[in-house]
Amino acid sequence: MSTSSPSQQQLLAISDPAIRALAACGVVRSFPRNTLLITEGDSSDTIYVLLAGAVKVFVSDAGGTEMILANRSAGEFVGELALDGRARSASVMTIEPCTLVLISRAMLRSAVIKMRPSRSSGFVVDMRSI
Repeated sequence: MSTSSPSQQQLLAISDPAIRALAACGVVRSFPRNTLLITEGDSSDTIYVLLAGAVKVFVSDAGGTEMILANRSAGEFVGELALDGRARSASVMTIEPCTLVLISRAMLRSAVIKMRPSRSSGFVVDMRSI
C-alpha cells in the first residue's frame, strides 16, 4: 500500500478547485477491488477523494441485502458526513482498484487554518464542526 502526498499531476486531474484543495491536504493510498473503506455504524473522521477507480456507497439491512445509494469515481469524494463526529451512515467499498487521498479531520483543520481567504473561497467550513 503506497502512502505519499498527492502529486501535482494527480491534483491537476481534479477539475473542481474545492475538491483539489481538499485533496492537497491528505495522503495517497491505493486499494484493490472489493476493499471495504467505510463500514456503516463505525466512527471515524476520514474523507476520501478518488484519484482513480470507483467506489459504491451502500447500506445493508439485517439480512445482508444491500441498497446502493451512489457510485463515485475519480474527482469525487466520500465520507464527508463523518466530520460531524457521528457514526458512519453508509458503507463504502471499492468496485475496482482505487487510488484515493485520505484526509483526516486533523489534516483538514490544519489545512483550512493555513489557507489564505482567496484560496478557501470555494471551500467553506464551519471550524466548530471539525
